[in-house]
Amino acid sequence: MSVAISEKLPGEGQIRRSILAEEEIVDTPAQGVHTLYDVLQYCVKRRGDKNAFGYRNVEKIVSEEKEVVKVVDGVETKQKKIWNYFQLSPYHYITYKEASDMAHQLGSGLVHLGLSTHSKIEIFAPTNVNWMLMAHGAFTQNMAIVTAYETL
Repeated sequence: MSVAISEKLPGEGQIRRSILAEEEIVDTPAQGVHTLYDVLQYCVKRRGDKNAFGYRNVEKIVSEEKEVVKVVDGVETKQKKIWNYFQLSPYHYITYKEASDMAHQLGSGLVHLGLSTHSKIEIFAPTNVNWMLMAHGAFTQNMAIVTAYETL
């Protein structure tokens, strides 16, 4: 929710601000939270045993061959294409405390592999729970992540 903090000017909308910060711009999500590492630790303190991440595993991939019609240079052509459908497990959850513990273990593993503070690690993977945990693992050691997506 937001509140207007200015008058509406001709051709413009009103400036709006969160109801939690009507008087000033918020520069941190909470007192003492300044980094992404702080965000997870704040959540552990406030919601430690509550679910933080949910994920589903691929249990089976069903492949079907279908014929599709494409127009190439103005001519319709039929091509066979394989469509994959995923059958997924029920949701599994990791609590904030478990996520923090895993992140610290992953961060320790990065140091064990020879990385140090201010190292940059590239995560070449689709964004998922493992991606998030590895990112937070890097944050436990003051490392930066550099993303590369397989779809690019």
